[in-house]
Amino acid sequence: MDIHHRNVNETVEAFLPNRDDLPKSWKQLTLAQLLSHTSGIPDQIDYQIYLAPESEQSVIEALKDKPFSAQPGEESKYNATGYLLIRAIIEKLADQDFESYMKEMFFDKYNLASAQYGGFKKVISNRVTCYQNRGGRLEMFPLNYSSPMYAGAGLNITIDDLSKWFQILQNGSILSQKKLQEIWTPVQLNNGEESGFGLGWESYRLQEGYRMVGHGGAGISSFRHYWNENRNQNVTVIVLTNGAYDWKIRPNQINSEIASIILENVKSK
Repeated sequence: MDIHHRNVNETVEAFLPNRDDLPKSWKQLTLAQLLSHTSGIPDQIDYQIYLAPESEQSVIEALKDKPFSAQPGEESKYNATGYLLIRAIIEKLADQDFESYMKEMFFDKYNLASAQYGGFKKVISNRVTCYQNRGGRLEMFPLNYSSPMYAGAGLNITIDDLSKWFQILQNGSILSQKKLQEIWTPVQLNNGEESGFGLGWESYRLQEGYRMVGHGGAGISSFRHYWNENRNQNVTVIVLTNGAYDWKIRPNQINSEIASIILENVKSK
């Protein structure tokens, strides 16, 4: 099965036809709905099943009888369960496990030597320690991830390789510019309004023809790319932190303020 010639509007059932363990309501969802966080599927985070589950099956068993948070296409809300299914779809199409596929098709192919998956229990050279505020005191923030969630979380990478990967994406080596623009277009909700996501990316239309795509992580990092549809302006801002005692300005705000300064300077020249 060719992973590159399928349609995001196909259903989970079309991608995973033999998965009798999945509820019928889940199998009727489209890949686009999962990617854009508009599926309404029960979110494991809402049920205190975080990003290091014992297995894919344990998540399905715990959630299969839980109600949808909204009708598909009704609202846009980050959803981890959707990305558990996306990983399963990628593995089915690629006929290999997700980590091996990512390593072969991206990390090795584009010499992203630092990229590897794993939570805080995995020993990874030079990885920073993360912190969080608990009861007015800083303590270690054990960011734990397991393989069922790797399509949505758990990647370790240096900022140099992250920048390199995005430049490769921008120059058309991975996807055509047309496909990239489709992925970066905000998905419409049932009421015709734009959601806050494209396909896998946060995506917003800003004022004066500006657009923004990107993503954050754990409330401590922010990756955003900005461009203007009317002028030849674009900038990518990556803010990576390891937590804070008190976020007076959060990473996404810091990111936007940096972009505003740069784009205003460009605009004034």
